[in-house]
Amino acid sequence: MLVSTIRLELRLAECHSLKDKRHVLRGMLESIRRKFNVSIAEVAHHDAWQTAVIGVAVVGSEHRFLEKVLTEVEQIITSQPGVDIVGVEHERW
Repeated sequence: MLVSTIRLELRLAECHSLKDKRHVLRGMLESIRRKFNVSIAEVAHHDAWQTAVIGVAVVGSEHRFLEKVLTEVEQIITSQPGVDIVGVEHERW
């Protein structure tokens, strides 16, 4: 069993309240969770309006598959309007 994780620091320029931030994140995270069957959650900066840290974990039997899934997740997040990735950390076990 192999595990890969990615930690993404996001800038949410169009959010002007925690309510805006939660609305943007809730839809995005749920969509990614359903499409890729990964564990995904906001893991830091819970009280900041325009920043968020998202953690994503995926389990499988091949590193190539795991990296492909995490790359696709990162691309989907990048394609969201008003969401910029400002930091990325990968880990494998």
